[in-house]
Amino acid sequence: RLHDIEGSDGRQKSLSEFLIFAMAGGLILLVWLNKPQDYVHLAVLYWPLVALSVFHAHDVLSGHRRRKWIALAIFIIPMLTFAGYSGRLLQKFHEQYDIFLEMERARIYVSSEEAVMLDQVVKYIHENSEADEAVAILPYFPMAHFLANRLGPHRSAYIVWPFPEIPNRDEAIVESMEALETDLVIYNFTQFYSFDPVWEHAPVLFEYLVDNFTIHRVFNTENWVRPPVALGREVLEVDSPVAQILSVNQEGASLWVEQKSAPPRFVSPDVREVYLKEMLWPFRRVIALRPSSGGRESVFSVPLHVPKGGAHLKTAFAVHPQWWSELSSTWVEFGLRLRVGDEVIPLHRQRLEPSRFFQDRAWFELDIDLGEWAGQDVRVEFLNSAGSPRGESLWMAGWEQPEVTVSLQGDGDSANLGLGEDWTEGSSEN
Repeated sequence: RLHDIEGSDGRQKSLSEFLIFAMAGGLILLVWLNKPQDYVHLAVLYWPLVALSVFHAHDVLSGHRRRKWIALAIFIIPMLTFAGYSGRLLQKFHEQYDIFLEMERARIYVSSEEAVMLDQVVKYIHENSEADEAVAILPYFPMAHFLANRLGPHRSAYIVWPFPEIPNRDEAIVESMEALETDLVIYNFTQFYSFDPVWEHAPVLFEYLVDNFTIHRVFNTENWVRPPVALGREVLEVDSPVAQILSVNQEGASLWVEQKSAPPRFVSPDVREVYLKEMLWPFRRVIALRPSSGGRESVFSVPLHVPKGGAHLKTAFAVHPQWWSELSSTWVEFGLRLRVGDEVIPLHRQRLEPSRFFQDRAWFELDIDLGEWAGQDVRVEFLNSAGSPRGESLWMAGWEQPEVTVSLQGDGDSANLGLGEDWTEGSSEN
């Protein structure tokens, strides 16, 4: 159609109108179709787009005085409304972010909670790393990198989103962390709600963190929703014990829901994974056991032959760290007991409510001496209950993969420790 328009002026006007409509259509498509993180990019482009609109408006309205007055009459009210809203928004931002935080590399306005958290994180990084040492801050917290003045181990490690910018991104980050001997990781649980969890979109990297790092510090503040944590390399014991890993698929294992004054209700194999599952949690391999509420308790029972020389049952328990601050609050109770014949022996019981109590935001280690039952066949039973139906989730109760260990002595011959033929090192799959 542009070729049919007579004269260069007419063609220029048509091109200008077409360009404006094309920009408007493109902007609508950008907002409507793009992934959620592009709203951030849209905000970055906001002022340049406003500035460009002035030039395009000048091209369209130049030489048309009447058209200018009509356009002004149409847009004056929306423009004043928009300006008033922008001013009000600026005032609210200033009221919410009222702390002027002065740090070595920048001065920024933040909320009181952010000021405490950022100060803790930056100080911890400075105290636990050298200036030329790489620090991994995952999955994304670029401000901490900048304020602490520390480089990441790899160019793709600054923002780990569900959209990898290079092939084999996880492997590249892991290789760089190993090559640079990265010992400090800051893990930030705060993510865009529209993103899937890190363990789903970066499984190789997450598994590497689980198997090589452990939580050393939780940066708790009064109301911070999901506090970041500091991870350090896991230190393995020099004298490696002989270990049997207790597994959900172990022969003879059973699962039921019990309630006082009622027979136990065994969970059928068809829905077993709803109640029990081996998972990777931050930052341990766990057996997740879904708690039951309303006075009921979920029970996972595993048979065990205690070696004649005695043994220790080692595990840890926690609410999933990603849910430490979830509301509304509900408690989850963890229990561990031993069944020897008809006798039930309580070993440990503890109630956690991490959304209310900072001290519950942790992994709680257990090391149970089984020497009293040496040479006997027993059943180890893990129990979980919740204060409300909200706690009935696999994310609310996890037991670190339980190990039964026997310290090596002398030449390390397991036969001398009374293990017998029924003991196989690492007999269950991890």
